[in-house]
Amino acid sequence: EADYFSQGVAFYNFGFINRPTDPASDRSAFILFDNAYEGITHETRLVSTGEGRFNWIAGLFYTNQKTSLLFDEIIPGGDAIMGNLKFSRSVIPDSGYREDLASDYTELAIYGELGMDITDRWRASVSARVFNYEDKATQLVDDYATGGFNETVTGTVKVDGTAFYRFNTSYDLTPDILAYFTASQGYRRGGINAFRSFPGFELRPEAKTFEPDSTDNFEVGVKGLLFDRRLYIAANIYQINWNNPQSYRAQPVTPQDQFFELNGTFNAPDATSRGFEFNGRFKFNENWSVAYAAATTKAEWNETGVHCLYTTDNPTAPIANLSPTCTVRFKGGTLGGAPEWKQTFSINYSKTLDDGSSVFARLTGRILGEIQNDRCDNPEALCNALIYPAYTPLNYSMGWSGGAWDASISVSNITNERALVSIQGANARGNRDGLRATFTRPQTVSFNLSYKFD
Repeated sequence: EADYFSQGVAFYNFGFINRPTDPASDRSAFILFDNAYEGITHETRLVSTGEGRFNWIAGLFYTNQKTSLLFDEIIPGGDAIMGNLKFSRSVIPDSGYREDLASDYTELAIYGELGMDITDRWRASVSARVFNYEDKATQLVDDYATGGFNETVTGTVKVDGTAFYRFNTSYDLTPDILAYFTASQGYRRGGINAFRSFPGFELRPEAKTFEPDSTDNFEVGVKGLLFDRRLYIAANIYQINWNNPQSYRAQPVTPQDQFFELNGTFNAPDATSRGFEFNGRFKFNENWSVAYAAATTKAEWNETGVHCLYTTDNPTAPIANLSPTCTVRFKGGTLGGAPEWKQTFSINYSKTLDDGSSVFARLTGRILGEIQNDRCDNPEALCNALIYPAYTPLNYSMGWSGGAWDASISVSNITNERALVSIQGANARGNRDGLRATFTRPQTVSFNLSYKFD
């Protein structure tokens, strides 16, 4: 079960959709989950002994998974309160809404990898995975209270003989430093949406289902030890080409209603993510060391694409004349979800005392840039995404360990910085129920004392 009070009041109170509840009854709405899973998975793998210049892996993989993600929105006393106002009788008493995402998924794959020591310093490997899968999906939506959605959609997504590959090569620049390059591919299966047609508004084929998406990944980097192995560094640059990416989509309960929506998925235009990563550690002596890591990334749409729900929509119309049930992703639009820059650092001290006990002290910090919490699909328009501000939390800890005793004290968020890190309800529901914001944990001091019994 899960609490559903705020949404229960919003969706079922008499002032909103004319399906009255009893706000004075102290009976909170809740969600009742009844998920089910059963399946079998088998894998057989053969691996070479590792002797000689060549090594290999060969395998067979099979899985069959039957899942049902079922939930009901329960309004205690709802049947008696709504009575004949309910559009249909629910399976579970007092349920105003039911949703079930069910799947019968079968996959068979063979895979293999061949590696070779080209020279004493140069290595390479290539691998492949070939697979078939079939996903028989059923999506049920029953809006008992309003009749906005009462639909059961079934469909089968099937793929035969799909192959994906990986290549890696590395070269030892010195006994302690190597450079490498990796090219690989990733894959995610498609599925169906529980969207429906209306009189005069027939769903387009691309709205009923969504296709698999895939990635082409490229990374080149270097890592190793310097200065008598006191300095460790790892650095790389990467690019991810996202092909036919799956993105979220929604269908209004009627073509004219943009308020209530049913969630789904569609295939957006291709996208690219690029970035740089660095990680380093330096040991001054046996007591003092420092560490630093940094990463930057940027992801954006490669091209402009239009997706429409109904056959009456014209996806080739000028952007300004598109139907409200069409959505546009513009070239150069940013995907968000991660800071452009993030950095971490630490200063560490440790020492073993003459009596055999040890002490340590550590100062750590993170430098996080602004985070765009959602996509900004049009680089030329005002973005509706929220921007979480940059912040730099600092933490300190120190401790002593001797024999069976351990003691430590720590202070997190030393400067007591209050930064917004998450927000929920920034949509139509939030306008009714209010926003729920999450901030960084305030300055916290903790003490730990432990004893190890024999």
